[in-house]
Amino acid sequence: MLKFLKSFLDCRRGNFATTIGIAAVPLMLVAGGTVDYTMMRHAEGILQEAADSAALVGVKELAIAGTTKKTAEGVARNYATSDVYQKLSLAEDDESITVNAKVAADRELTVAMAYYWEPLLLHFIKPDALPLKVSATAKLTGKESICVVALDPASSGALALSGKSSMHADGCSVYSNSKSSDGISLVKGATLSAVSSYSSGGYNGPLEAFSPRPITDSPQLTDPLASRKQPSAGSCKAQDLTLSAGVATLTPGTYCGGISIDGLAQVVLLPGNYIIKDGPLNVGGNASMIGEFVGFSFVGEASTFSFGTSTQVHLTAPKTGPLAGILFFEDRSTSKNRLFEIKSKDAERFEGTIYLPNAKLFIDKESRLGLTSNWTAIIANQIEIGQGPNVQINSDYASSEIPVPNGIGPSASAHLKR
Repeated sequence: MLKFLKSFLDCRRGNFATTIGIAAVPLMLVAGGTVDYTMMRHAEGILQEAADSAALVGVKELAIAGTTKKTAEGVARNYATSDVYQKLSLAEDDESITVNAKVAADRELTVAMAYYWEPLLLHFIKPDALPLKVSATAKLTGKESICVVALDPASSGALALSGKSSMHADGCSVYSNSKSSDGISLVKGATLSAVSSYSSGGYNGPLEAFSPRPITDSPQLTDPLASRKQPSAGSCKAQDLTLSAGVATLTPGTYCGGISIDGLAQVVLLPGNYIIKDGPLNVGGNASMIGEFVGFSFVGEASTFSFGTSTQVHLTAPKTGPLAGILFFEDRSTSKNRLFEIKSKDAERFEGTIYLPNAKLFIDKESRLGLTSNWTAIIANQIEIGQGPNVQINSDYASSEIPVPNGIGPSASAHLKR
C-alpha cells in the first residue's frame, strides 16, 4: 500500500492535479453559494423592513383629510427608496432597486420591491435569486389624530425646537406644512417624539433626536379649523383692566384694551367666552389665572397673550358654544407671525386647542405645558420651543369632558397584513 501511494505521488502525468482540480470545483461552489446566500438573506431582511415601514407610512397618509391615493403611494415609494438605499449603501444613481406602491379600495397599501443584485454563483444554483423580491401590505382603520400643526407653507423652522427642549405627542401626530428643507428643525439637544411626524419639506437635526424618523415631502395639510367661526366682540365689559393683588373673579364678555394680571393677583374665570379686543392678555409676576370651561377670542392687531415664567395658568376649554374645544382663537385678519408667549412653569393644565392660524407660538423657559391635561392640540402658523420647556401633548380624548374639534381626533390605526 505504501509502495502504491509513493508511486502515485511521484507520478508526473497530471492525475493528481486533475483530481485536486475536480475536487475544488464543488468546494468553490459551496463556498461561493454560502457567501451569496448570506448576502441574499441580509439584503432580503433590509428590503422587507423597508417595505414594511413604507407600507405603514404610506397607508397612514390616507387618514389625513384631502390626501389622494397617488400622494400616499408617492410617500410610500420615497420612504422605501430612501431607507433601503441608505442601509445598502447604494449610490443615488444606482438603478438596481425598483419600488412600486399601490392603494387598494379598502384603504390598503401594498409596497413591492425588487433588487437586481450581483451574486457570485447563486444564480446558477437558484435561478429565482434574481431579482430579490419582497412585498408588504398595510391596512388603515379609523382616522389619524393630528395634534400639532405648523401651518406656515414655506418658512425654515416652521416647527422648531432648541436647547434641551422636548415635545412628546402621545398617541397623535405632528405636522409641519413648510416645504423648506428644514420645515421641522431640532438643534442643540432638542427631541421630538410622536406617533408620526410629517414635513411637507424636510427636517434638520440628528436622526436620534426624532422618534420616529420624520416623513418628508408629505402633502400640505388644510387648516383643520378653517371652517370654525370666531365669536364676535360685544360691548365692552371693561377697559384696560389691570389686576395686581388679591383674589378676583371675572365673568365672560368683551374686555377692550386687554387684561393685565400681575403681582400676586389670583384670578378665577367663570365658564364662558372671553373676547380680548385691541389689547393683550398678560399674566406676569407671581400671579395666577385659573378657569374651567373657558375660551378666549383675540380680536384686533394688538390682541395677543403672554404668560410669564413664575405664573400659574390652568385652563380647560368650553364644552359647548362657538369655542367648544378651543382655548384660544386668534383673529384671522391680523398680520402674520405676531408673538404669543407661554413661559409659565405651571401651565400643566391646558386642556383644549390653542388655535393661532396667523401667529407664532413661542414656548420658552421651563414651561411644562399640558403635562396633566387629558388632551391638548396646537395649531399655529409657526411654533417655536426655546431652551428648556417640556411640552406634553396628550390625546386621551375619551377621558375628557372637553369635545375635540373635527380634524384633530380620534386616532387611526395602521397594521401590517401577514
